[in-house]
Amino acid sequence: MCEVMVLGVLGRIEGYEQVTFRVNGHECKTRFATEALRRFYESNNRRVKVLLFVPRSLLEDCGVDCLRSKVEKGGHGGFEIVEVPGVGGWTRINEVSAFMLLTMLEKERPSCVVVNISTGQNVYVIALLDAVRRYATFRQLEEILQKPKLEVKVASHQPITKEVKEANIELYPLQVRAFFSLPEPDIDKLYELDKNDEEEKKKRIGEIGKKYKEKKERFRKIKEKLKIAFNAIRYNIPLAFYEDELLKVIEEKEVDCLAEKLVKYGMELLSEEIKVNLVNLSNVFFALAMFKSFNKFRNTLSEPSIDEIQLKFPEVYESLGIGVNSYFLHNDLEIIKKAVEEKKKPGKVALSDLLGRGMSSDLKRNFFAHSGFLKEYTEVEVKDGKVILSWNKEHLEEIKKWLREPEYKR
Repeated sequence: MCEVMVLGVLGRIEGYEQVTFRVNGHECKTRFATEALRRFYESNNRRVKVLLFVPRSLLEDCGVDCLRSKVEKGGHGGFEIVEVPGVGGWTRINEVSAFMLLTMLEKERPSCVVVNISTGQNVYVIALLDAVRRYATFRQLEEILQKPKLEVKVASHQPITKEVKEANIELYPLQVRAFFSLPEPDIDKLYELDKNDEEEKKKRIGEIGKKYKEKKERFRKIKEKLKIAFNAIRYNIPLAFYEDELLKVIEEKEVDCLAEKLVKYGMELLSEEIKVNLVNLSNVFFALAMFKSFNKFRNTLSEPSIDEIQLKFPEVYESLGIGVNSYFLHNDLEIIKKAVEEKKKPGKVALSDLLGRGMSSDLKRNFFAHSGFLKEYTEVEVKDGKVILSWNKEHLEEIKKWLREPEYKR
């Protein structure tokens, strides 16, 4: 498993000069900045993988194997060459960025990504930076309810000319922040068509789509669960995470397997020279990543006791910048605790028996106004000294509809 992934774009290496590169005081004489970075991190006992992206146009006279041999003879080790579509013709910068993103998603998860921006043609470096930002967002969303661990750095150095014998490689943190916002991808619109596209291409898009029909349907189901989980956090409805009918835990490897298949789907579209909708494509993986984080959080929960809810959820709210939810949650739980202590009713009882049976005039409004503890739908039971909360099973379908569409409709 690699700890550091070094990324770069190769140009015409015949013009690369031998230079003594310095990285944080570590010296390395080489023609490749990525090799200097590899040796620097390995000198710090980090396992390193180098991905060198090469435009297809540069491989016309010398294929991948030929270029690999040249790079090895130039003194580079521990690298993999990845051929990317060349900009021009059917390919835009979007397709190049999409290909780079999908390539990174195929690889193992490093704890640090370093992208060299000083080598290679500008358009490909820009595409790589864009892909890295999207990849970093994906990795942050995978742990948005936990603590994201990915470190991303940009490596740059001065232009290398024949006169330059020494150069410093500067490392800067690349600031990427994933916001708590619900990705809304359309799995059926990962491609883009032009008016002039031939019927044969449209037919091929349909054939590829049918091939991944089952995976797309699986994604739609996860997307629906994600929306419920997202709204449960955003609108402070903790009990949703304890109901299997709403948010049953899914094995992490199952989500990872689906992501792998959808990476192949995207790659197959690109291999057929089909333009992709980069925003939609990215959002598909952002949605899967966010779902994984919610799924991990769901897996840490054991029982819907007041004590556990008060312990687990405020921490999540604070980390997401929605700490005001904790105020309302604390207030609603304290009211329930006080009612339980005063009434001391045995067995499972309706919350309305503890708080009074006055019927709510607007059930949906009061559901969201009171942390989901709608007294007509919530049940309370004291077990082993703990106050356990749950929803009456008869109302779960209605609650699911509310969480799918929390907005007010006239």
